[in-house]
Amino acid sequence: EGRILSPGPLLNTYRAPATDGCLLLGDAGLHIDPLFGQGHSFALKSAELLGELAPRWFESGRAGEALSVEVLSEFGRRRDERLMPYYRTSVRVSPTFAQTK
Repeated sequence: EGRILSPGPLLNTYRAPATDGCLLLGDAGLHIDPLFGQGHSFALKSAELLGELAPRWFESGRAGEALSVEVLSEFGRRRDERLMPYYRTSVRVSPTFAQTK
């Protein structure tokens, strides 16, 4: 039993996850304050989504070419569909929680 310690308010960070030949997964693309303990699940959900989409990308017959942002954009759309409700809640609640003593 004792005081609850925190690193203080952490930034909630949104980044578009796709660029030519590159995807940002987990906290690199969408980071929320650890208040709700969702960091690992965000990373796993991003990886799961990559696993769903990647086979189709690699079957497109573009061996040796970087995948374009247009091809990868479906990842961002579907990631946001799944994770933005949690992100918005964290943005709304974590500053309020950080100010309470």
